[in-house]
Amino acid sequence: MDKNISKNPNDKCSKNMIEQSERKYRSIFEQASVGIVCINLDGKILDANDKYCEIIGYAREELQNLSYKDFTFPDDLDNSAEGIAKMLDGSQPVFFTKKRYIKKDGNVIWVDLSSTLLRDSSNRPLYFNTFIRDITEQKSVESQIEKLSYYDQLTGVYNRRFYVEELRRMDKEKNLPIALVMADVNGLKLTNDAFGHRAGDVTLKKIARIIRKTCGSDKVVARIGGDEFIVLIPNADGRYVRNLMQCIIEATKKEQRVNPLISLSIGFAMKRKTFEDMKDVFKKAEDEMYSHKLLEDSSLRRRTIDLIMNSLYEKSKEEMIHSKRVEEICKKIAVEMGYKENGVINISTAALMHDIGNIGISDAILNKVEKLSEDEWSEIKRHPEIGYRILSSANEFSHIAEHVLQHHERWDGKGYPKGLKGDEMTVVAKIIAVADAYDAMTSDRPYRKAMSKKEAIKEIKRCSGTQFDPKIASVFLEKVLKNI
Repeated sequence: MDKNISKNPNDKCSKNMIEQSERKYRSIFEQASVGIVCINLDGKILDANDKYCEIIGYAREELQNLSYKDFTFPDDLDNSAEGIAKMLDGSQPVFFTKKRYIKKDGNVIWVDLSSTLLRDSSNRPLYFNTFIRDITEQKSVESQIEKLSYYDQLTGVYNRRFYVEELRRMDKEKNLPIALVMADVNGLKLTNDAFGHRAGDVTLKKIARIIRKTCGSDKVVARIGGDEFIVLIPNADGRYVRNLMQCIIEATKKEQRVNPLISLSIGFAMKRKTFEDMKDVFKKAEDEMYSHKLLEDSSLRRRTIDLIMNSLYEKSKEEMIHSKRVEEICKKIAVEMGYKENGVINISTAALMHDIGNIGISDAILNKVEKLSEDEWSEIKRHPEIGYRILSSANEFSHIAEHVLQHHERWDGKGYPKGLKGDEMTVVAKIIAVADAYDAMTSDRPYRKAMSKKEAIKEIKRCSGTQFDPKIASVFLEKVLKNI
């Protein structure tokens, strides 16, 4: 009998247990739902399970000739080397990270990775045991969430949150001089009041597109408020920034040919020294921008109001005819009441624009033939307030805004929007109320035929002292009607 063959049954049992254990752990290795790879101290692949091969797109035999460095995304190599060094010096027993791999087909994937260093009984390092899980889809969702948190959803440029973080990151000596360009959309509130927020949104999108296209993708362009945009430029040259601003202005003026509502005021300031506070730089840019805005705003508002009136007349020819007839009647009442030329002009201008707020009411309601619902009537009753907001925003028309706001108030206080009565109303508003009612009664409307002149006179008389100021109704009935 061979003396080298052990007769101890325990030795055979131990050998079987080791083999069973190896088969068990090999089975776990192969069937694991995560990718597992064994890597030697030089980074070469020793072994990998099927899931690992599936994740990175290489066959097992192909991996035997590769290092993990061959398919690690270049920007992530330093992070991997740092983790390996910490495991080797014992300062970090387990290395956790998220990194990118380049698959065999060229696609880049993200993986969640954990790695441990296995050592022998003498504590000498043997190889790295690494587990990976594909998190590409998760990173895509995270990227979308990040985009939502850092980008303005309307315009697509960065938002205020990103601007604040980027400014903090950029505010270093190596980036000096830093230019801060501030741009403000002129007349946005007027556009929203007159044409609705959709028109205002279109204006903001076009302005953002102009700024982003002019500045290029290497500049930080952010919308930091309702109508304010910021451009951050590190290592800036003053002449270059001025030229850039001029290009933005010229592109905006070019856009005005097709969209007259597009207008922009712009200014800038620079941080040149480390001790300068960016809050002060922001204030300087803002002050310069507002100095330009004072010049731009007035002409834009006048242009916008002209556009509103034209748009209103395009919506309804009857609206144009009605406004001009009311203007003529009010002018005659004003003359009979003894107003001088400037007063007559003031009254006739208010009369011409008394229904400017109808620009904010839908055509379907304005032109509806059937009886208006309660909600639709509430919508109609908004037009004096819309008109007031439009006109009060422009200096040259602000003096008539109050008359337009009040032209549907009544002598007895049962009008709208404020329920004013008697002398709480302006005289001009009371004049417009009489002229507006008379012309409305004697004109065909979608929902009814016109009254006769005789019927209208009877109605004015009946409502004198309730709906109308009795003195103004008397002037109209006794002195103006004979000339109409």
